[in-house]
Amino acid sequence: ANVFNFAYLPQKGEYKVIVADSSTQLRVYNSNGRREAKTEKAYAGSEVRIRKKTSLSGLGDDPDDPPKYYFLPTRLIPCNLDTDDEFELVVNRSKASYSRYLANQRGYSRGAIHSLYWDGLGLDTAWKTQTIKGSIQDYGFGDINNDGTLELFICLNTKAGMLSLEGKRTVLLAYPLELSDKKREAMFRP
Repeated sequence: ANVFNFAYLPQKGEYKVIVADSSTQLRVYNSNGRREAKTEKAYAGSEVRIRKKTSLSGLGDDPDDPPKYYFLPTRLIPCNLDTDDEFELVVNRSKASYSRYLANQRGYSRGAIHSLYWDGLGLDTAWKTQTIKGSIQDYGFGDINNDGTLELFICLNTKAGMLSLEGKRTVLLAYPLELSDKKREAMFRP
């Protein structure tokens, strides 16, 4: 786990630790550090990358070796939208277009936001948005138009072609959430 790829998921009397691994699957650990589950589907996929340093300190990179990258996962947001005793994990589920064929490239043609909950055996889907065409870059909760209604916002890039940079544009989507003030206060705190 690192600062980019984990989240605490509060539960009754304890918590789970969720880690997005390098294959973009989610691993679930209990409060004692023991792994309890791993998702079969890929979540939190992102095109944002950091170059890995593969040579020894003080030595330059070998020009014959292709660069290697660490892909930063998208946010893992623990929240309690229904304000019951269990927290859910809001996460991106992107569908890869060409990244499964190229090791150092990732590209996503569509995706959706999923709310996952711990069902005792693994993470299961509580709800999800409709499939969105484009690459989801970020998402979160906020009152983006200052009207007093909390929204799930999604920032995504749309592309004309798979490898084309022409025609790329950014779109911001907002889904209003009908929550009372009491539920809004309890949404992020156990």
